[in-house]
Amino acid sequence: CKNVGQWTPPLLSKIGQEGDVLLVSSTQMIEMKEGNVIAPYTFNKVSAEFRFALNYVSIGDVLPQITQLFRASTLPTADRSMMVQSIVRSRQSRVSFNTSWLDSLYESIVLETTGDRIPPLVCNPGRIMVTNSRLYFQPFNNADPEPVQKVKLSEVSRVIKRRYLLQQVGVEIFSAEDFHIFLVFATEADRNYFYDQLVGQPDVRLEDTERENLTLKWQKGVISNYDYLMYLN
Repeated sequence: CKNVGQWTPPLLSKIGQEGDVLLVSSTQMIEMKEGNVIAPYTFNKVSAEFRFALNYVSIGDVLPQITQLFRASTLPTADRSMMVQSIVRSRQSRVSFNTSWLDSLYESIVLETTGDRIPPLVCNPGRIMVTNSRLYFQPFNNADPEPVQKVKLSEVSRVIKRRYLLQQVGVEIFSAEDFHIFLVFATEADRNYFYDQLVGQPDVRLEDTERENLTLKWQKGVISNYDYLMYLN
């Protein structure tokens, strides 16, 4: 890619008169599925220009972000990764939870933060909100079939602190209605604060997990084999 910018149409052009056309110039293009036939990709090292007419957003909404990503692509690999992560974090920090998804207008917000939902083989970032009656997770993307995942606090049966990538930053939540979600936070302090706020709600009534807690303590070496065996017997 050589350049990304706003396309200025000729005077009598039928497209782009409102200025919402994105111009991408490149030195190589990849052709795929010509005639809708599945075949190996074709790499053509030729200069080309592509124009994209934007129907639902203005060029000013997308061009600054695309320009930042284009600038990042010109950096060395390590610097590129850091700049992309910074761009993503900046964008996510400006996104707030859409309160129109709350089930009740009378819910009071206890906690709102960011975190990742970890389904199998995926890390899906989003906004996490705890109210006095429900837990919500709103992903930043539209990869999930549902725009918001939610569960009533009265249905939560277990809340367990977990490790994620060898760090104490995860929480696994189970409910009586087969709802299950694994959330990951930036730091252990953020995880612990979320855990305390969630289990401290009056509607949360957890099952007795004393055996599981002792098993975890035994696995971590907090209690001895003798103490663990005495509890089991």
